[in-house]
Amino acid sequence: MPSELTDSVNLWHYCGYYFEPSATLMQPIPDKQLNLVKDITAHTYGDASQPADYPSFQYCNNYPQVLHDSHLGITGNYGEGWTGFSGRDSVDLTVELTDAASLTQVAIGFCHSASDWVLAPDSVEVQWSRNGRTYSPWTPLRNVHPIANPQKDSRRVAMRRFLTPRRGLFHPAEADKVRFIRFRIHCQKTLPAWHVGAGQPAWLMIDEIDVK
Repeated sequence: MPSELTDSVNLWHYCGYYFEPSATLMQPIPDKQLNLVKDITAHTYGDASQPADYPSFQYCNNYPQVLHDSHLGITGNYGEGWTGFSGRDSVDLTVELTDAASLTQVAIGFCHSASDWVLAPDSVEVQWSRNGRTYSPWTPLRNVHPIANPQKDSRRVAMRRFLTPRRGLFHPAEADKVRFIRFRIHCQKTLPAWHVGAGQPAWLMIDEIDVK
């Protein structure tokens, strides 16, 4: 039984489409949106044996820039395009923006591939601040395409919140002049009972944070 992630799968998944392994591993975000992210810092909870402010050493290539480089990770190729955390209760990611901005959308991407011991989070919340000290209340992100079969599904998972009067919980004025955004990711800390590695630490894999 594997104790670490595998770096290959029979077919790699990118946003619901299949690519042969010879395809380019890093694909640009389709609409090439302007990303406002300047820097990202982490704080984790639930495993005192690991650094609280840094991802697992196996999967931290080009961190934190990899989380806002406008490229999506590929399922199975975790050495490129992903940032990994193992066996954590939760992970906080604090995002500093390039300039004060009125937010219209925030999103964050994850991987789910149980065969690789990688599980999407249980839930994600977001809050924002003008000064990095006083934050708005937590509000949940929506899973754009929920996992239908946790045992078999192997793909990227996007969680998003639109901050508009029609589609969001808050009016845009409440997310005006924002300089800092904090994501709280509630992880699946261990592999579930149905998994061959039940009880072992599960991996959380994050690829891209999108703010606009």
